[in-house]
Amino acid sequence: SVPVEKVMTFKCSGNTRELVNAYASKELIFAVVGPVGSGTSSVAEKLEQLAASALRTQRVVRIKASGVIERALDSDPLIDKSRLERARLLQNAGDDLRKTDESAVGALLMAEIKAHRADFDEADKASDGGDVSVLHADKRPETHRVYIIDSLKHPAEVELLRTVYREAFCLVGVVCEEEVREERLSRGKCNDSSLVDIHQLMKRDEEADEDWGQKVSKTFHQSDFFVDNTPDRMIEGKENPAWVVPDMLGRLLDVLIGEKIVRPLASETGMFHAAGAQLRS
Repeated sequence: SVPVEKVMTFKCSGNTRELVNAYASKELIFAVVGPVGSGTSSVAEKLEQLAASALRTQRVVRIKASGVIERALDSDPLIDKSRLERARLLQNAGDDLRKTDESAVGALLMAEIKAHRADFDEADKASDGGDVSVLHADKRPETHRVYIIDSLKHPAEVELLRTVYREAFCLVGVVCEEEVREERLSRGKCNDSSLVDIHQLMKRDEEADEDWGQKVSKTFHQSDFFVDNTPDRMIEGKENPAWVVPDMLGRLLDVLIGEKIVRPLASETGMFHAAGAQLRS
């Protein structure tokens, strides 16, 4: 928020809009959500690259929720485990964290963002020759800072992050056909597992029985923006021309940055009218 007294003082000597813009947040917090096998990590990685380029900043960091959960464990039970078993153990660990507080993983992710923000502050301080004034409460960072979370699993995590970061938060839903996800898991992280085990993993990921379990389906539908990651990213060692994720994420960044006029697609216009009809019903 902008101090009112500063606005009143500035009003006589300059453009009030310039003052308000100077206090605008330079941070963007993205989170990616998608069912297991949909390729959320590929989407988060590409978003990291595009955000750094579009915003002309090196202050971009990708945070893996699985890594945050793993660091919260008292011991390290993941050593010498198959990739499928490791995924199950991480699911169990996430469920344990959410038993007493369904937004517990979201709180850990916020702590991780806070730690990276401190690192960025130190980097900015060093680049300004150690001038402590750069860390003053009224001093905003000159360049954007972008935090990308890969990936959320429960609606309570979205609710917490959206409540705290408000308009600076954007949830990206990753769409992928079920048959493609199954095939990716079979030849990837679960290549040493049976189809029965893979189906159980997918079902638990989508909608666990417990309230504190993974609820990717419900989380996914809270997304602000959707990208289709059904086509494979790579074909014969080269990026697939049919992989439209970069174009879609680039469009999202154009919308958020506001430097270009981005008109809604026909499908987006349809959803706008559908939402309006829902409000009238």
